Amino acid sequence: MISEIENAMMARLKDGLGRMVSSVGSYGGELEEVVAIARVLPACWEAFVGVQQTHPVSTHKQRFYTTGRFSVLLAAYSVREEAAQRKGGPARDEVGCNRLIRAVRRLMSRQDMGLPVEPLLPGRVRSLFSTRLNSDALAAYSCEFDTVWVEEALDNGR
Repeated sequence: MISEIENAMMARLKDGLGRMVSSVGSYGGELEEVVAIARVLPACWEAFVGVQQTHPVSTHKQRFYTTGRFSVLLAAYSVREEAAQRKGGPARDEVGCNRLIRAVRRLMSRQDMGLPVEPLLPGRVRSLFSTRLNSDALAAYSCEFDTVWVEEALDNGR
């Protein structure tokens, strides 16, 4: 179910964000290399954060409600100033993190993307970093979403 949710989230983000970002993908450590990501900004990545809790559906305890957390990471830059990387600038590629955060939360909140899951619930938005690279201002944020699905356990000993 995790992969299906990730793929559906990426498809929705690609369709919904359009040209606001240069790329949407699965997170693979891109933010670790600030110099390398500067060439593809603004960008958006999706990542599975983990299972937050699990509890039985009934007293039979063969099926479990599983709460999973997913994060949409986004990054933007500005050649002008720190405020522009948050608020955006006049150039098409200076969309700004604040606009991206709003767009991501509107696109993802209360969506089940046609999967057998509870609609995504928006959670924390937090700053990952804000820095300067040469004369450019860079910033990255994380927008978290939770959903619930049912997992079925095998019989004992199977």
